[in-house]
Amino acid sequence: MMILKQDVNLYQQEAEFTPLLSATRLMQIWGLLLMVLLLLAIAQKWTVKNKLESIEALKVQQKTIDTQLIALSNEAKIKGNDHQVKNDLNDMREKVAMVEKAIASLKEEENKTYYPLSTYLEGFATRHVNGVFISHFYMEKTGKKMMFEGIALEPRLVPLMMQAWEGMPPMVGKGFQRFKVQRINTNQTPVQFNLQAE
Repeated sequence: MMILKQDVNLYQQEAEFTPLLSATRLMQIWGLLLMVLLLLAIAQKWTVKNKLESIEALKVQQKTIDTQLIALSNEAKIKGNDHQVKNDLNDMREKVAMVEKAIASLKEEENKTYYPLSTYLEGFATRHVNGVFISHFYMEKTGKKMMFEGIALEPRLVPLMMQAWEGMPPMVGKGFQRFKVQRINTNQTPVQFNLQAE
């Protein structure tokens, strides 16, 4: 009696492992994210620049109107109570009031302008000071008040970080109001810091 023997492989050949997110893919995602953040920051800068130009143009217009108003006022004093001059003065006053109202509304809108969180994070990342580590970052919805907590390897690094951050567009007009530093251990150099900006 003859016995036939045959080997049967029930396992499939192992496929090569390919990770879902390779290093190249992660770099592409980070690059795209950085590009989006950069575009948002540029758009915000452009908007603020346009608003400032509008305010300057309105200020120039207001100076011109003020000069004309003074000239008409002087003319009215010379001529006496001329009816036409009074009408011109009233027209000029209305124009001045409209320009002042436009300037006030633009200034109010400028004060309301706030940057999204991504703009701050991008600025902090691009102006990072080696040896400073932020552990907590709190910001009000409007961006008016902020608080930072973290650790610096040396006390002198904290003022350097503050100077670097003060140059960021979202931080223009704001200043660090409160600053607290304390050593973690008496024998070591690293310090823990707390900053508040408004």
